[in-house]
Amino acid sequence: MINRIFYNLSVTIFGILTLIFLISSVGFILHIPVNIFDLLIPFVLGVFYLFKNSDTKKEFFIQLLMLFVLIAVSYYISLTFWDDTWDGRSYHAATIIMLKNGWLPLYDNISEITQKLSLYPFNTQFSDCYPKFSEILGANIYNLTGNIESPKTSNLLFVSSLFMYSFSVFKGILKKNTISIILAVCICLNLPCVYQLLTNYVDIQIYIAFTFFILTVLKIEKNNIITGTDKFLIIMSSLMLVTVKLTGTAYFAVIYFCWFIYRIISKKEVKSIFIMSVISFFLVLITSINPFYTNLKNYGHPFHPAFGQKKLNIIESQYPIEFINKTPFQRFLISTFSESVNTLEIKNRNYLIQPVYLKIPFTRIYYSSLSSFRCVDMRIGGFGYYWSGILCLTILMLVFMRFNTKEDKNLFLLLMITTVLSVAVNPHAWWARLVPQFWLFPVFTLLSVFFNTNNKFFKISKIISVICIFFIFYNSVQPVKEQIISKYRFTEAYKDFLNYIKEQAGHKGIYIMQNFDYDYNFADETIKPRLTEINVKTINTEYDKNRVQNGDFSILQMDPIFEYYYFYKPIEDK
Repeated sequence: MINRIFYNLSVTIFGILTLIFLISSVGFILHIPVNIFDLLIPFVLGVFYLFKNSDTKKEFFIQLLMLFVLIAVSYYISLTFWDDTWDGRSYHAATIIMLKNGWLPLYDNISEITQKLSLYPFNTQFSDCYPKFSEILGANIYNLTGNIESPKTSNLLFVSSLFMYSFSVFKGILKKNTISIILAVCICLNLPCVYQLLTNYVDIQIYIAFTFFILTVLKIEKNNIITGTDKFLIIMSSLMLVTVKLTGTAYFAVIYFCWFIYRIISKKEVKSIFIMSVISFFLVLITSINPFYTNLKNYGHPFHPAFGQKKLNIIESQYPIEFINKTPFQRFLISTFSESVNTLEIKNRNYLIQPVYLKIPFTRIYYSSLSSFRCVDMRIGGFGYYWSGILCLTILMLVFMRFNTKEDKNLFLLLMITTVLSVAVNPHAWWARLVPQFWLFPVFTLLSVFFNTNNKFFKISKIISVICIFFIFYNSVQPVKEQIISKYRFTEAYKDFLNYIKEQAGHKGIYIMQNFDYDYNFADETIKPRLTEINVKTINTEYDKNRVQNGDFSILQMDPIFEYYYFYKPIEDK
């Protein structure tokens, strides 16, 4: 029963969230901005799915109650821990704010909506040219709740859904609850995703889509049947994969290519796979007129700013000095076998590129704050302090791997080749958050070890597997702890700061002076929504550098990175 409940709930949550994006995107074409029905229709369909797939009314109400509890808990956590990232509070937040306030990406002039909402132009240029799955979903949640932190609710729901779906797929293969739960937890302990969970970053959703896609492929091939629900999950995970981030297009192509080859080699029909790929591609075309067509029209390339004559040198400018004149594979190896460090510090508003520190697997070096997983952008060794050791154990397991049947071997190769190839096509695979799916490499190996138990090396493989599982869990302890502590402290400090402004503002509010000549990369777009949420009235005023220098206006931002963007003055002090 628990397996069926988990499966139904996971499909329901994943379906609701992806359908919100689909319905909103179709609405944009019809000149319909984000509205409450974009949420209501998928939710009703999700409840109907639960009802149709429940054996009894009692089971239906249990599932419905669990759904509401998961939503409530996810919402509460998202409001408890605020997003403390630059990207999350700048261009991701800017996109969410614009969409929530009626922006139609296909028709509205980006500069006009930027000016209307007093947003920073540097932020909104990315809003216009990047895929917007996460932001469209976030805008719908923000529109419902009125809280700028609420969009993170979707990340928590996605991870809950992924855990339950992973468990149901693994349980169907292994027939054992304990190891299925352990492997499902391992799936969710992907560090780049753990430290993005409470932010507006989008790599976590790339991982969710990729994993749902490939786990559904695994389920189909093990059961030798494609159900209607399987088709729905394949199509919606394909759509999500492409519309979260530009790199998702390459991953989409890799999975379908490998799956087609596997089916041909296994002499299985490919017509249904082809039909699903065509439907997925058609939905991508409908929902991604912006940015792909608009990028082609405005910048000369559908994948701007990553490609084309007007491309922006975003990643290369952040390379550590050790990466100079290195191949992508060399950079990948250096990052894998080095201490987990951010390498990029910002002091006095200047980038400082720090060195990389090679280390022996399973060891730590501890290089001050650079080695802290408080940073969501951990550039070197981003899968964790013990990731290189986990990979070594995985390779050792592969040495002793034996399969019950040739079909099991081919299916294992499908999973592994697809995962590795999806990493290989990304020239920036050294940065863990850009290839979060590589985390599946050891997990799929562990799955195969516990499934193929009828070989002479199983006891040895099992011992190695248990050690590997221990290090996967241990690998997450300190980073998760640091993330929770860091975000809690940030949230409390920010709340204290806002309450201080509220006390100064009284019932009259404050004047906001916004520096549109701001010369730094990003600016925090969440400050005014947060002031609105605590009932502080704000009135925009023209930027006056002399008044700022004379101290007439106070710096509004508590983060020094954004210190030149907003200034404020209580109205009664005019």
